[in-house]
Amino acid sequence: MLQVLRLCSPNLPIGGFAWSQGLEGATDIGLICSGEQLDEWCRMMLDIMAANEGAVIYHTMMGGDLQDLSDLMIASKETSELKIESKKMGSALKRLIREVHSDLTVAHNIEAYEVIYGVLANHLGMPVPSSLQGYFWAWCENQVLAATRLIPIGHIACQKILLGLISAMDEAVANSCEIPIDQIGATLPGLFTASAHHERQYSRLFRS
Repeated sequence: MLQVLRLCSPNLPIGGFAWSQGLEGATDIGLICSGEQLDEWCRMMLDIMAANEGAVIYHTMMGGDLQDLSDLMIASKETSELKIESKKMGSALKRLIREVHSDLTVAHNIEAYEVIYGVLANHLGMPVPSSLQGYFWAWCENQVLAATRLIPIGHIACQKILLGLISAMDEAVANSCEIPIDQIGATLPGLFTASAHHERQYSRLFRS
């Protein structure tokens, strides 16, 4: 479990804290203005991520074709910011692998963070369910931390939201393991509207 915590931290090792993954754009256009709306956003996102990022991680760890999964993951990102985010975080994780896990090699053409995460999780002997739990927890924690800088919400309220999301994370883990490769690619129009808006947003705290 300690390996999971180390790898999934939104602060280390890949700078996940710099990306809001559409949340900043969503707050700017008024989709998220309260803790209740943040909770609803996270729940909807977990449903979608189970059929996208979660499923890609699962199939990566189960021995799927890394190039195909990486290409599929990047193609499923419907805005340039989201594509760049996956590639930049993937590049940072590959740099960590070179420096800390030099006995593991990831091909240069494997770009998607989610695939590289699954490869490293396998290499470290992390169980699939724990790897997915860590991934979803890190995403949720990063969202609520970003929210403290974007909407009027305090840390206690964020802890309440995270507590309430635990069952949704567990459901996302279970769903991730049931999605066939040919069904990966669910979409959430609100996310991509917010992300596209963020690409042209005048004042920004986050890179996505």
